[in-house]
Amino acid sequence: MSSQSFKKKFRVVLTNMDLKFIQSENKIHKNDHVEFLNSSNNCKACGHECSFDIETKRQVPLEKHHVSYFPERIAHVHVECHFAIHHRGLRPDLIEYADGDSRRFYDIQKNSKSKLGGCVA
Repeated sequence: MSSQSFKKKFRVVLTNMDLKFIQSENKIHKNDHVEFLNSSNNCKACGHECSFDIETKRQVPLEKHHVSYFPERIAHVHVECHFAIHHRGLRPDLIEYADGDSRRFYDIQKNSKSKLGGCVA
């Protein structure tokens, strides 16, 4: 009598939102000196973990907040915390850039993509 191993087969169904999240996490930065101040699991502003959406039964990923653009330093924060940082003055220590730095940074990004023949959104 031979022994057979039975493996349970399962199928994973990914939505467009899942794919966008995976792509954003796996995105390779052209600028090698990007510094992340915290992990993508805990908010730098409030210290809490990722939120959980009860309706979709999924974790809500944290956003990337630029603490500074030159050099590029990024902190992961909740959507609500990101809004509070920019509009309510929460954690002023998480803003270390001058007026106009963001415009200059994204202009450089846009120009480098168009020179390489990439898509410009």
